[in-house]
Amino acid sequence: MDTTGTIRHTAPAPYLFGGEIHYFRLDPGTWADRLASAKQLNLNTVGSYIPWIWHEPTPGTFDFTGATHPQRDLRRFLNCIAESGLQFLARIGPVSNAELIGEGVPPWVFADDPETQLRRQDGSLMAGMPSYRHPHFMTRVKAWYEALLPVLEPYLAKHGGPIQLIQLCNEIDMPTWLNRQGDYHAHVESAYRMRTGVLSVAQPSGHVDHWPSEELTDWMAFYAHEFAGYVGDLAAMTAGVGVPLMVNVAQWRDHYDRGRGLDAPLTAMMFRDMAERVPGLLIGGDYYPRHLDYENSHDIVVATEVLRMLVPAETPVLVPEMQAGGNEDRPRIYPADLELLIHTSAGHGINGLNAYMLCGGENPVELGLFGKEHDWQAPIGPAGDLRPHSAVLADFGAFLAAEPAYSLSRKVVDTHIGFYAPYYQTAYLRGEAVAALEHRLAEVFQDGVLRLLTLNNLQYDCVDLQRRTDLSDCASLWVYAEPWMDRHTQTKLADYVNHGGRLAIFPTVPVIGHDGEPCTILAEALNARPADERTEQVHLNGTTLPLRGTAQTWPTLESDDVLGVTDAGTACVLKRTIGAGSVLLIGYGMRHRFDRQITIAKEWARLLQIDPALTIEPSDVLGVVRQDADRCYVTLLNYHDIARKVTGSVRWQGQQRPLGAAPVIMGRRSAQTWRLVGDANGTNNGPKVES
Repeated sequence: MDTTGTIRHTAPAPYLFGGEIHYFRLDPGTWADRLASAKQLNLNTVGSYIPWIWHEPTPGTFDFTGATHPQRDLRRFLNCIAESGLQFLARIGPVSNAELIGEGVPPWVFADDPETQLRRQDGSLMAGMPSYRHPHFMTRVKAWYEALLPVLEPYLAKHGGPIQLIQLCNEIDMPTWLNRQGDYHAHVESAYRMRTGVLSVAQPSGHVDHWPSEELTDWMAFYAHEFAGYVGDLAAMTAGVGVPLMVNVAQWRDHYDRGRGLDAPLTAMMFRDMAERVPGLLIGGDYYPRHLDYENSHDIVVATEVLRMLVPAETPVLVPEMQAGGNEDRPRIYPADLELLIHTSAGHGINGLNAYMLCGGENPVELGLFGKEHDWQAPIGPAGDLRPHSAVLADFGAFLAAEPAYSLSRKVVDTHIGFYAPYYQTAYLRGEAVAALEHRLAEVFQDGVLRLLTLNNLQYDCVDLQRRTDLSDCASLWVYAEPWMDRHTQTKLADYVNHGGRLAIFPTVPVIGHDGEPCTILAEALNARPADERTEQVHLNGTTLPLRGTAQTWPTLESDDVLGVTDAGTACVLKRTIGAGSVLLIGYGMRHRFDRQITIAKEWARLLQIDPALTIEPSDVLGVVRQDADRCYVTLLNYHDIARKVTGSVRWQGQQRPLGAAPVIMGRRSAQTWRLVGDANGTNNGPKVES
């Protein structure tokens, strides 16, 4: 990579494919062996936190040479990496998490100066949670960086060393840390007053009684600005390192045996200003789906696309923590979970994966948050043994070695999602109104339309409606709408349709502005003032779906194509021509409960003239395509516990090419990625096919 975050295409393995090896959890005598195992598994990179708590055990006393403990010999570890020929992802904090006490921040930082901890509105301090931009905390961080960076300097890529990438503070604003809590320190209050321009104003409590709340939405935007400032401060401290900087977003939360990415858009919004503040900054995601299958795989697409929305188009999106095991032994992570995660993430455009953890280890005394053991179900056990899922890493690494130009390709997108950020700027907000909004977004948006598009193999990207100045390059656009939306965005969407865009909007059309005042710009442009109507069912071209709630109904025009009605026969779904474009008005929320909903969504996409690049039979095998001018890569994903024979075709270079000369054989819960190599008749030699 160069310093702008662009992967160097002259490198022998431009796709970052790595694994986490925590030197501080291993005997130094085993470091070379674990690095050799990483190379054996066809990885090109290793990553590790460099924990502040480990290397500055007492104020001002730094150990990077092993003087006080052999596992503190960072220089020796870096030399081992350099000798191995691997690259290094250095994760320098100040916060590491890493299953360490104090999240990797030395306890003396807060003991010596309790005011460096986050202050709640009632004046109490949140133990162990830093007030990120508190001047005293930043002074300590500066001293940490000033001690560490000279140690790293000889090993930076600009000197021919292995350090290709530096990650700054880990998982800033992780929701489970903060428990919806703002920081009410004086320096934050002062920054808030400066932003509002009102000297007497104080930060709100975060409790929401009703929507919209312009004050609270702006308050959340203030914190996104503050976190960008914090990352900017850290970046300034690393000036001159000459390698890209990265931050990572906590996006997943456990739901019994599965992880869900329902937090992905919410946490991403707190990183919204960072790429502008720090040009070239990489923003990565942490992917922990646990048991990965047909029920939660669409979350990977959501998580990936909201990350991509945060950075310029040419900036790669990475996953610095790709689940290769788990902190606990339940649920058990199997090779199929890892195989599906790798191929799903890469297929949907991720250009760097770092397996967390690659190898298990043992915590030094009183360092581990969960005890002495740190097994993590890792592909390499604490004793150095290769476990079954290590073969999955080796297989994908071999594919990357055979296809070094894979990272030059980009995901092929069929349609676009219009993402309205204020709906997701709720990280510190509380109350029934917030819970209800987040529930609707999860049910109707993420587990509704976004999931149904993915299950139809209709690939999308996300467009920031407030910040994208021109929507004309979006042939079709799906927009989730609450009753409120700011005037500027309403106008932008109205212009989009009038000038030829094809818009699907659901489950309502906004009639209120960001300030709570009436604003019907979009409703008037679409001639679509919604009305509430109670109905037990929605009737859609011979299919009925239970609703048992309120639908939004629309006045009809003679030229409308009515697609769905309530029990009373009132139109709640219709397609209408508007100016040079068209709109699909969907007046109810459709969480995926029945497979007939997949067919309904497919028909809606057809009405929006969406032509998928990839067609697959059977249709519940999923797939995605990456292409550049010269290459086409196909990924097939069978999330089911039954084997499948798959046929289909992909659009490439103006032709429909078959996936194989014979049906592609997909084992139960398996994935394949291959490069389509075809002549003019569309033959290819890539996947495993029926003999």
